[in-house]
Amino acid sequence: MKAGNLSDVLLRSLKPGPKAYKKTDGSGLYLVVTPAGGKLWRIDYRFDGKRQTLSLGAWPVVTLAEAREKLLVAKREIKAGRNPAAAKQALSQAEKAAALTFEKVMRSFLEFKKEHGYEDRADSILSPLRKHVLPALGDRPLTEITAREILDALLAVKRLRLDETARRCRQYIGQVF
Repeated sequence: MKAGNLSDVLLRSLKPGPKAYKKTDGSGLYLVVTPAGGKLWRIDYRFDGKRQTLSLGAWPVVTLAEAREKLLVAKREIKAGRNPAAAKQALSQAEKAAALTFEKVMRSFLEFKKEHGYEDRADSILSPLRKHVLPALGDRPLTEITAREILDALLAVKRLRLDETARRCRQYIGQVF
């Protein structure tokens, strides 16, 4: 690919200003330098007659060469009649949903409790959830868990004649959600 206007040396030398500013590389690819010092890759393009912007990531995580390669991929998508920003957004939402399992959110919730002075309480919450709820819901994405699945997990606890534990598990599950 033909080299654009930017170089690694120039990217390293860019300093933040009072307002965000752009440094263009060509073909719609540019770097936005934020007042906080962030350096963010963007592509501007037209799709269905409308101006669109695609975010590619932050420099130096996404290198100049990688940004140029992503530009080529996006241009191929546009040429094929697909909007690269819409495809990226759909993929991103699917990744986020898969990443937020009940167990991960529960552990994050318990860490929050510990950080705010409820360390002994966090341990007492974890015990019944680990024993009764995590086997049923732990690896499931939060967005896919149904009310019926929660009810089934709680009824299993009640069948063990642990009514108070079932009530607390219901309360904890609600707090996690």
